[in-house]
Amino acid sequence: MQEMPGYAPDAPETPDVPAHLTKTAKKIFRQIVGELVEAKIPIKRVDGHAIGMAAICLDEVRRWSDLAEKIGTSPEMRMQCAQMVARNQRDAQEWLGVLGATPKSRAQMGLRGKTEGKKLGAVASILQQKRQVVSGAG
Repeated sequence: MQEMPGYAPDAPETPDVPAHLTKTAKKIFRQIVGELVEAKIPIKRVDGHAIGMAAICLDEVRRWSDLAEKIGTSPEMRMQCAQMVARNQRDAQEWLGVLGATPKSRAQMGLRGKTEGKKLGAVASILQQKRQVVSGAG
């Protein structure tokens, strides 16, 4: 990640896995923590509660999706499963946004990904060349 000028992130801390999480949610929790650290999101121990909530929501999406496939053709149960999947997806998105685990939330935090080394598409390459010509660098 490339920090905005004046931004100095705190050293990340490793939050404790909440004891009340299911086995699968604990695995998801550890995965989220690892990805946040890798993305250089400045997490703290207290963030464990929010990460736990995101993990629960993602685990519930998986659980309700699995249940929907096992149910068969009952329209009422399929509808309930679809509603619960959608609800937990929305909730997970909210929690992940709070944690800085989405591109939009990282941009709002002043963090952005590095673009060096990425191959530009045709349109982006043309725009970059045009900017260089206009600025006198080309």
